Amino acid sequence: MRQSDAIWIISEDVVIGDLIDGTLERLPVDTSETRGSVGLATRADVEIDTAAAILARTVRETVARLRL
Repeated sequence: MRQSDAIWIISEDVVIGDLIDGTLERLPVDTSETRGSVGLATRADVEIDTAAAILARTVRETVARLRL
């Protein structure tokens, strides 16, 4: 991102340091429609390793248990 002119929509907490130090700038874009569920994304052409599979399974089990 730092060497790009791309526009990126991300959770503020992820980039708060960059916003504070001026590396990134907040644009006046209404992102209220983007609030909602977040998922795990993987590449279809790459098999995930054991650690990633355990993480994904744990997240799914926790979400199901908490009924999120």
